[in-house]
Amino acid sequence: MLDFAADTFKIILSEISSYFYDLLFDNTMPLVIIIARLFILTFSIVYIFKLISFVVFSERVRRTRKSLNRIHDRFEDKFTELLARPDNLQINEVQSYLGIKPDEFNPGQLHTITNLLLSVREDIINYNFHNFQLIEDAFGLRPFWESQLSVENPRVQSRAIQKLSAMGISGISEAPLNTLAYSRDKSLRRLARSSYVFLTDNTPFRFFNEDFDHGLTSWDKIFLHDMLVKRPYERLPSFIQWYRNSNDKEMRIFLVNEIKFFNQDYALPYLWEEFNKTEDEDVRKAILDTLGDLRYAEVEEELIQEYPTMSESVQSHVVDALLHFRSGRAMPFFQNAYSMAISIDAKLHIADAIKNYGPEGDTILANLKNSEDELDRKILQHFELNY
Repeated sequence: MLDFAADTFKIILSEISSYFYDLLFDNTMPLVIIIARLFILTFSIVYIFKLISFVVFSERVRRTRKSLNRIHDRFEDKFTELLARPDNLQINEVQSYLGIKPDEFNPGQLHTITNLLLSVREDIINYNFHNFQLIEDAFGLRPFWESQLSVENPRVQSRAIQKLSAMGISGISEAPLNTLAYSRDKSLRRLARSSYVFLTDNTPFRFFNEDFDHGLTSWDKIFLHDMLVKRPYERLPSFIQWYRNSNDKEMRIFLVNEIKFFNQDYALPYLWEEFNKTEDEDVRKAILDTLGDLRYAEVEEELIQEYPTMSESVQSHVVDALLHFRSGRAMPFFQNAYSMAISIDAKLHIADAIKNYGPEGDTILANLKNSEDELDRKILQHFELNY
């Protein structure tokens, strides 16, 4: 490849010299020929730069791949051995076993080592966390990734936050994170605010009190949830207070789901109050799912009373909530709701709830199937075949 590039470069350079000479000293040359030669000259220069860039890029990729393979060959089995061991080692033992020296690796190699270490950890179900931390210390991964937070590059800073979080490193300095938490880059700003929950110790939930940020994406929610999961359960405050502080729809839905995930059942009475206050259907549906999954049956009678005033999409979540309550009192409601339902989808959904609510469900469906209503018979025949 390099020989071909060198030969091509010599040929093109020779042609360029000839063109320059003719353009400067041959006054008899027609204008169209001059324009054509200028075009060829420009194309040749662009081609040279492209060729050089391609060769340099190819060489860089080759060296990177070679370095990556060398690191994998050198450390993969050793990482596996250290993380699978039941006994806790000392830092000098880990350094000796790995055979590494201080400042031996450049930033690119430390990035590769981090990815390898995290990959090996994923393959070991009950890995030795103590030895995992010693490997981090042996390579200096914590100070390296903390230093990357101060690099003036959003992509590098985002990667640093993700790696620190993935390695479970907490208690870092708040100064760089605080700067990133007010970045103009929206995705970096949200990532920094989410990471505050786990990476810092002094004020981990400060941005919840500031309404966090507007328009959370699915990725934002996943990362923020992951940060919350990593904190000790007893150190998590009530999410309902942040729900009340927030005016952002997506943030409210996220907090309602976190109340469900962390089983904060003491917040359910307040969540029911919020259900009656809000008119946003997506928020109401999220609240119903949480009330249902945590079996807050105290609201069953009120839900049944309000059911006719709700839209069909919200009604379907009411049906699911009542099914989860399992109070034993909702079957008459299901029968009436089935009779009153207008759409086929609603009838099928309620029929499924009737079947799964109790042992009498099959009998009730059989009676409904034998009714005089032709549409109901066809719907329930379809239900029997497909549910």
